[in-house]
Amino acid sequence: MDILNYKSWDIKRKIGFIQILLYFIFLIIFTSLRGIILSYTLYIFFFAVLLFRFRPVPLRKYAYLSLTNSISILLYLLYGPVTAAFWTFIFVFISDTIFKKGIFQAMINGSAFALSILIAGSIVGSGATDNWPRLFLFFPLHYVLQNGIFFYLPEFISRKSKRGEIFYIHSWEVFFYILTAVTAVGAYFVIAEPTLPKILLSAVGFLILRWFIRIISFDAIEGNIYKDLIKLQSKVTKRSLEETIKVVVSYSNQYVDWTALNLFRINHEKEELHLIYTTNEENEVVDTIPLSEGITGRCAREGTPIIIRDTSA
Repeated sequence: MDILNYKSWDIKRKIGFIQILLYFIFLIIFTSLRGIILSYTLYIFFFAVLLFRFRPVPLRKYAYLSLTNSISILLYLLYGPVTAAFWTFIFVFISDTIFKKGIFQAMINGSAFALSILIAGSIVGSGATDNWPRLFLFFPLHYVLQNGIFFYLPEFISRKSKRGEIFYIHSWEVFFYILTAVTAVGAYFVIAEPTLPKILLSAVGFLILRWFIRIISFDAIEGNIYKDLIKLQSKVTKRSLEETIKVVVSYSNQYVDWTALNLFRINHEKEELHLIYTTNEENEVVDTIPLSEGITGRCAREGTPIIIRDTSA
């Protein structure tokens, strides 16, 4: 696919491009009025973003749970929506580029965080901590913009997600967002009147919290996977091969974001792979592959999965 050809992009990439463009337009409009604040504490926030973006909790095929939101919220509480949006974009863009998510995807992720804090913060206004009703209004507005629109809406549209999947994803995101909000507000009051004991206590408390919720999340998400496997096992019992394949295809799509799925049977005598099922209706799939050729043949020979990061070659 030509990445410079807009017409060839899928809907998720097109929405992402518009989102990035919207961020820069909004930032130009608001920056001319208010400007960007630079502070030494931003160095700490940058390393905090690196901490949040490193090894987040995996959540099926959709996204990864982290506490990155708390940094953009804290920046908003301290400096206002414009500065928060600007530095959040910069921090997330750099961190996601470092963690090899690709420059375009890093810009999409950064603009999602930045746009949501810029719009929600501008609607609620600065100094939200002086008015608790306004602060409580900010959180649901920010959540809807970030997780409901900028992050998950393109995913749900492009993947034609079912209602159950959407509810499952958002139930976890709400849990993490509540922790995010509490962490950000607590950190704000520590920074507003900083003392060394308060800073050390809050830092240790946060690291314990991050470790603790990772354990809880991993256990609960793994438990959900086991439930799905039990359901899958019950659904394929006493089914024909074709019916079994269709059930496996349906369930695997919840965890692996594949665009096409091909199933081959190994013929050890002829040292060949024979195609028995494919979801790829648009392109022709080779019916027979020698075990000695290609990535698929190598997978079959070695009996292990192989992940190819770049398939252009």
